[in-house]
Amino acid sequence: MSVSKILAYGRISQGNGQDIESQRAALELHGAIVVLSDVGNGSMLDGRPQQEAVLRLLDRGDTLLALHPDRIARDTADLLTVAKRVVEKGAVLEVVDPAITFDAATSWPKRC
Repeated sequence: MSVSKILAYGRISQGNGQDIESQRAALELHGAIVVLSDVGNGSMLDGRPQQEAVLRLLDRGDTLLALHPDRIARDTADLLTVAKRVVEKGAVLEVVDPAITFDAATSWPKRC
């Protein structure tokens, strides 16, 4: 039986003064033991190798944490696509702000 873990994903856009280290620190404060991140254009889900990696690392019972919806998805449709992938693995997607949880028990978003 594996122990559940909290993984996190962060993303910043290139050249706009954002700092991935501040995202990493905030995600770690929320309990993340592994934080993977991408730097680049947020207009597409494709081209985010670290997001793909963190999704592959998820096991049943794990949690994937993101600070904001726009750090893990470009729009609502992409957020639902990512959430579906997470839930299909038996894991939970938690967005910190606004507080949204996607899991098998609630099936789709539960506002906290």
